[in-house]
Amino acid sequence: MTHVRGHYRRNGSYVRPHTRRTTPKTAGTTRVRAHYRSDGTYVRSHQRTVTTSQSTPTGDGDDASLLIAGLIILLILIAAGIIAS
Repeated sequence: MTHVRGHYRRNGSYVRPHTRRTTPKTAGTTRVRAHYRSDGTYVRSHQRTVTTSQSTPTGDGDDASLLIAGLIILLILIAAGIIAS
């Protein structure tokens, strides 16, 4: 954690003194806070490396978009009478 002194921005607004997180020294690492696991084991805070697959969010919605597009096409075909219901 890094302490930031109070200062004025270019637009004249005042920023109060506060503490902010520091960025990891090397890219690809993240800070894990101390916590208890579900089985009661205590885990101390530590740094861990993040692989490329972990750093990208999963479930970006592509599957849902394809499903919705397929349903719309199916409804259009049913409405046009191409597919008998």
